[in-house]
Amino acid sequence: VLSVDTLGQQKIANLGEEGNVLALADLRQHLTLAASKERVLLSDVVDKFSKAPWGWRPDLEISLLIARLFMAGEIKLVMEGNDLDPGAAVEPLTRPARFKTVSVFKRKDIGTAKRANARELHRKLFSILPPEDEDALVAAFRDNLGELKKQLEAARHKAEQKHFPGLADITQALARIDAQLAIRDPFEFLTEMLKASNDWLDLSDDTHDVLSFYKTQYAVWSRLIQALAGFKDNQPELVKDASAAAALVELDKILSNKTPYGQVNRIETLLATVEKVNDALAAERREKAMQNIDGKLAEAMLALDEAQADATLRNTVLKPLQDLKVQLASQSSILRILFLQQRAAELLDEVMDKLAQAAKAKAPPPVPASTVPLAGEPKPPKHVVTTPEPKPTKVILIADLGGKTYLESETDVEDYLRKLKGELMAAIQAGQKARLQ
Repeated sequence: VLSVDTLGQQKIANLGEEGNVLALADLRQHLTLAASKERVLLSDVVDKFSKAPWGWRPDLEISLLIARLFMAGEIKLVMEGNDLDPGAAVEPLTRPARFKTVSVFKRKDIGTAKRANARELHRKLFSILPPEDEDALVAAFRDNLGELKKQLEAARHKAEQKHFPGLADITQALARIDAQLAIRDPFEFLTEMLKASNDWLDLSDDTHDVLSFYKTQYAVWSRLIQALAGFKDNQPELVKDASAAAALVELDKILSNKTPYGQVNRIETLLATVEKVNDALAAERREKAMQNIDGKLAEAMLALDEAQADATLRNTVLKPLQDLKVQLASQSSILRILFLQQRAAELLDEVMDKLAQAAKAKAPPPVPASTVPLAGEPKPPKHVVTTPEPKPTKVILIADLGGKTYLESETDVEDYLRKLKGELMAAIQAGQKARLQ
């Protein structure tokens, strides 16, 4: 009885073929009088109908009648302060030792007028007019609130990400839905829905905006977050352009808005404004950096030619510079472009160092003393061609030269050049190649 479907419950309510009509009528009459105003313990009901003039046996026959009225929706069962659902009612209704823990209440009817108000509330919340029957009305509320809960839970996983809106509204809505679904008694369920009808309507408006955002605007918002993160490196240059600066201010306002749903349609236009300026700046820096790297590649190849380097050494030292060009082609961050440009200079230093190591490894061993020609002996032929040994590189950091930040006179310039010349000459005299940085 406790596991029947909706059709089975209807048969029970209509005193179907399995029901004892007279016994059910007696029990219903008793509960209408005794359980309408206060609780009646199941154990008291069983004791009453076990005695004269009824004398019903065994006890579970009376419990079965209670279960039939419960499933027909005429009574509610409460245990330890909680309304029982059919599944939870199985154990206490089938164990006589538990009868004293179960309270029976005659179920209240909400009335025609309030039921009509509840139906209208359902229509406003879910755009569907539910059935007039009270149990079917409650079932419709439960089904639609359950579906809303699923959608909100799916949206919550996205809203928990940094910079995404609506988490507070989603959390609040889920808490209210859970509290409402926990009410088992249909009368109390509808009463509570009507009592908080304005709150439910507000919740409906809020959740509609949030759910619409995560269904249709999530991709645009994700692009906003990624784009602003990409602009961050270039911001000092971007804000020098009036249109880009204004667009960035608006985008930051939208990102920080807790309810930005009505402004999302502006994002693409604002991003396009910034991207146009950003692309132009990045393209200019990329072109200069590419020319710089090409220059480094030319220097490296010239050094390789002079050292008569073999193919293996050429590939080893040139590949990092060539890979750097590939990386540079896709960069839009000015800071990243400048870093790669600087990295090219460091890689050129590495090329020179590897050439020096290769030349040292190929150098002929010293001539033994016994092979040195004596006086009057012919000198060795001069057909052997020797290649100059590559010089190590010394990087001179301009920032480390010290002196004034701003040069304002000829004396300032001469002092600066004197320091720079001293560093350059020291490197040359030490047999090194100097590179300014």
